[in-house]
Amino acid sequence: MTANELQEAIWRVDGIRVVIFTDAVTPLPFGQAWSDAFPGDRTVAEYRQVRLQKLTDAGIGYAILDGALEAPSNKIVLQDLRASYKRKGAFG
Repeated sequence: MTANELQEAIWRVDGIRVVIFTDAVTPLPFGQAWSDAFPGDRTVAEYRQVRLQKLTDAGIGYAILDGALEAPSNKIVLQDLRASYKRKGAFG
């Protein structure tokens, strides 16, 4: 899976905008993305731990963006992060 494919899969499944800092065609340590959305009552920190740990383990950098195109606090719950995209009209 390439960086572009993973970024789009994360947006499609989890509704969270993640930017991966690597060449768009570099193979990543994901054979495929998950099929169920991560629960909205969990925090950004929990999301990083569960969903993005493989990137961290592989030394690949990434950023999670909110609707204002800023990095959200790790304490923010995902339902609030997702709502920020709608409030700001970000990412369609």
